[in-house]
Amino acid sequence: MGRSLLMLLACAACGGSGSATVCGSVGGLGLSHVAEVTAIDVPPPSCARPQPSLSITISDRGGACSALQHSDILANATLLSLLISPGDDPNPILPGHYVVGQDGHDPVGYPTNVQAAFGHTGADCSAAGQNATAGTIDVSSIDGGNVAGSFNLTFPGGALTGSFRTAGCTLPASVACATDTFVGCAP
Repeated sequence: MGRSLLMLLACAACGGSGSATVCGSVGGLGLSHVAEVTAIDVPPPSCARPQPSLSITISDRGGACSALQHSDILANATLLSLLISPGDDPNPILPGHYVVGQDGHDPVGYPTNVQAAFGHTGADCSAAGQNATAGTIDVSSIDGGNVAGSFNLTFPGGALTGSFRTAGCTLPASVACATDTFVGCAP
């Protein structure tokens, strides 16, 4: 599994519970039970080179925010992670229509990196899953850490569609500004 997939799966949900519906499966794995849906808006303005990104995670297991805030990966979790990060745009992520892949653009035309990953972490936090090869993420509203929207994603082993309403999560600057933050495994 590629490093980007591991980073997406490790950037697990944080904070409150949120809500989501997820339809479909990838490689025979689905996400019919949703325990946590969260948005992480990183890095904070205190980072030396702030560049906003938005990570939305839908998980079948709670407790991931605490793990992430301590630079850990959550064990035994099935996760759908959505990531939107701008290329050269220093402004916050805006509501809009985002296309998965390097050729996406934000609502004002800046290039974006839009990724989605779906998979499962084991008891030792090893991750197995797939990156989306095509699809869209539609963000309808952003209010602080609360984000609402929908997705329609294609993976090599299947497809997932659904909608989400997140609860926010705040990371300590030491975690949010780091480039390689995951050091442990949270059971």
